Amino acid sequence: MILTAKACLALVCFLCALPLSLWAPRPTLAPRQFSKAIVAAVAVSRLGLFTLIFLILGISPQSDVTAYWSEGHAVLKGESPLLDIPTAYGPLFDCLVATIIPLWDSPAALVLFAILLEIISVPVWMAIGRRVFDEAVTRRAAVLYVVNPLPISVVAIAGQNHVGLSLLLALSLLALARRQDVLSAAWLGFSIIAVKFLSLLFMPPLFLAAHRRVAWVAAFAVFPVLGYGAVAALGAHPWQQVAFHGSDNSSGNLPYLLGAAGLDLADPHRRVIADIAAFSVLCASFLAVIWRCGGTRPSQPVLMCAFVLLVTMILSKKAYASYLVIVLFPLCIAVAGQAKFVLAAICLELVMGLATLEPSLWFRWMGQRELGDLLKAGVVTPMHTVLFLSCDVLLVAGYAAMIGMVWSAMAKERHHRDGAVWAAQG
Repeated sequence: MILTAKACLALVCFLCALPLSLWAPRPTLAPRQFSKAIVAAVAVSRLGLFTLIFLILGISPQSDVTAYWSEGHAVLKGESPLLDIPTAYGPLFDCLVATIIPLWDSPAALVLFAILLEIISVPVWMAIGRRVFDEAVTRRAAVLYVVNPLPISVVAIAGQNHVGLSLLLALSLLALARRQDVLSAAWLGFSIIAVKFLSLLFMPPLFLAAHRRVAWVAAFAVFPVLGYGAVAALGAHPWQQVAFHGSDNSSGNLPYLLGAAGLDLADPHRRVIADIAAFSVLCASFLAVIWRCGGTRPSQPVLMCAFVLLVTMILSKKAYASYLVIVLFPLCIAVAGQAKFVLAAICLELVMGLATLEPSLWFRWMGQRELGDLLKAGVVTPMHTVLFLSCDVLLVAGYAAMIGMVWSAMAKERHHRDGAVWAAQG
């Protein structure tokens, strides 16, 4: 039933995305009215789905949100994150969850909170689009975001905390665009202790774009040092959290697909080698972007955040498709500015549809098994295996296609800048 519902959701979004995004740039509504309409669309769609699933149908929340709820209860009992609670999240995250539970003691409350964070994040992302890009691109990107199946699934159904990273990253990028370097760094640093240290991925692009880089680094370090320093002083061992993430696995990435060739990266020694190789390629890709496209224009950190996450999604052994929600609006911006917009928009919707389905296929059909185990006779039916592998291969290929679009958008921004310089000199 869940797989069917997600497939239907992806299909409906696919049918709506293109006509609505083609209409969006028309000046039918003033910018302020358009923003209100977009926020209202996000609120109505997400809250409407929440009401239907959890209040009318009475379905219990599933996935990670139940772990959030359990850890929040542990905090209310006097336990400490990373000391008594073996959490995978920042030291402040469980404490924030604990403040919500007294208001409504249900995992559904955390789903509702995630929806509220998304509603808040959308106007922030639109403010970035208008300040750094232009009105037409921002409008198309906003529509592509609203009718995208991934945030609807990840936020309104699963309530995953990635949306918190999306909001804090948006606030950091907006402050950076306004030349508020210290505030930008503080928002990103806060995201590490308030959600999880996945946001470290975005530190290099923002640091590179900062005007006062020393001040940016100092402000960025404040919250992580205070947060992790406090739990370490109580006797916690934050490195154990790093080790946990380093041993966790997911499907939908190149290391997982290499299992078809008999390469088992679940082995600790091979995993270390694979992680080093992936990090090296990520660094090389980042340097290639700087060399080819530059890194100091206001648009660059926005697009580069999407770029580094996409590269990570392909190369990392732990790369859940739901992570794409963090940079989905920048991805929509990159697509909205493509010369062949129709093809780009179709590609985006197809990739996000696959990203919506793939984690459920891995969990429900494959039992979260490694690919080498799946290929053993009798573990999973051949039809399920073929369908799942097709989904994974297409998803990784889709990531590569999206990287090409983001690269194209960054190169286009550089050409605009160079053209402006030549015009000024002429």
